[in-house]
Amino acid sequence: VAPQPDFEDTFRAPHPTHAPIVAKPEKPPKFESGNNFSRFAKRFKEHVLLCNLQGTRLDLYMLSFVKCEQTWEKLQGLDLRDNERVDIDLLIKRYTDELFPPLEATATRAELLTVKQKTGETVERFCFRISDLASRAGYDTSRSMEDSCLNALISGATEPRVRERILENNIRDYKEAVKIATQTERIKAIESTSTPKNYETDNSLYSLSGNRQDEAHENYYISQGIEAPYNSNTVKLMRFRILVEDHILIG
Repeated sequence: VAPQPDFEDTFRAPHPTHAPIVAKPEKPPKFESGNNFSRFAKRFKEHVLLCNLQGTRLDLYMLSFVKCEQTWEKLQGLDLRDNERVDIDLLIKRYTDELFPPLEATATRAELLTVKQKTGETVERFCFRISDLASRAGYDTSRSMEDSCLNALISGATEPRVRERILENNIRDYKEAVKIATQTERIKAIESTSTPKNYETDNSLYSLSGNRQDEAHENYYISQGIEAPYNSNTVKLMRFRILVEDHILIG
C-alpha cells in the first residue's frame, strides 16, 4: 500500500481548482455629449495600463469609445505623430489641447462665472446651458466641474428660492441641485395659479411659509367674498404629488 501524504502537505499542495481568478478589467465608459473629457481620459488611461496596451494603436481604440459626433469629428481628423498614437500620455495631451485650447477654455470658464437665467427660460433649460458650457471649459477634475456648475446655478437662477433650497440642503452634487431647482420652479408655478393678481404684491403674506401661507391664500378669497379656486388641502396635495413623482423631498 502506497504511503498516504501527510495532512499538512496536502493542505499546502497547490490545488488547480482553487487558483485565484483574475477579473478582466472593465472597459471605460463611453464619452457622450456633455461629459467631462478629462474624467473620460483618466478612466481610459487606467484601462490601457491595466490591460498593458501601451505600444499599440491607442488612437483608434480611444476613438471607438467617443460617441459624441462633434468630438469624434474633431479628433479623428488630427495628424498625429507616430509616438502620439502609441503613448497614452502623449495622446491624451494632444486630444485635450485640440478640444480645449487654453485661451478658449479660459474664456468659457469666465462666461460660467457670469451666466444668468434668461427671461422666459425654464430653470431646466438654464441648467442645460450651464452643463454645456462646463463641458467645453476643460476642467481637470470632475469636482472642479461640479463646483463651477453649482456656483453658476446658485448665482444665476432667477428664482431666489432655488438658491435658498440648494444652500439650505448643502447640496454638492449638481444633478441633485438640478432636481431641486426644477421642483422649486414647479411648486412656485402651482402657488402662483392659486394667488389672485392683487394678492401677489402682499409681502406680509408671502413672508409666511408652508401651511400658514396656504391658509392665508384661502382666507384671502373668503374675505373677498369669492370662491377660492384652490383650497389649502388641494395645494398641499398638488405639492405632495410632485414630490412623490420625482422621489425628492424639499424641506
